[in-house]
Amino acid sequence: MAERLDGNGSRCAACREAYRRGNVALRDAASPLRGVRDTNALLDTLEDLSKRQSRRGPSTTLLRRAYERQRGIARHALAHAAAEVNASESNLTAMLQHVRLLTVKVDGLKGALLGAKRTYAKGRAALVTARRNPSDSHLHAWRKQAKYLFYQLRLLCGLRRCDISTCIT
Repeated sequence: MAERLDGNGSRCAACREAYRRGNVALRDAASPLRGVRDTNALLDTLEDLSKRQSRRGPSTTLLRRAYERQRGIARHALAHAAAEVNASESNLTAMLQHVRLLTVKVDGLKGALLGAKRTYAKGRAALVTARRNPSDSHLHAWRKQAKYLFYQLRLLCGLRRCDISTCIT
């Protein structure tokens, strides 16, 4: 099933719904990993902050210990969540089978570039909103759009076998 676009390069209603369902399925499949993933991200961020400040104070040590405890709890929970992990594996297998059925039109690269431009525009709009009202939800929405664009550019550059920095100009 190829994605159908309207005259403006937007997904048709049926495609938007299929995309939404697939997105929900992937999010649900990753759900058991959330605790470990999130605590790893917190620890990585804390490490980056510590490097920038070139010193570690007692507050970062306490925070690191708390995050490491959280990660241990999350790992233990994941190790004992066989049913959820099996369900996730089944969901990912089903999504992989679905993806294998997708076809790319001859102008697939043109469609991918349209998608990246659309994501860039959404990111710019999210940035404007976040600058006007820097709430957690607005900053999160902007960050998500930036990540989407990064992954799209990385994929496009992979297709062209180029350095991603050459795509960002």
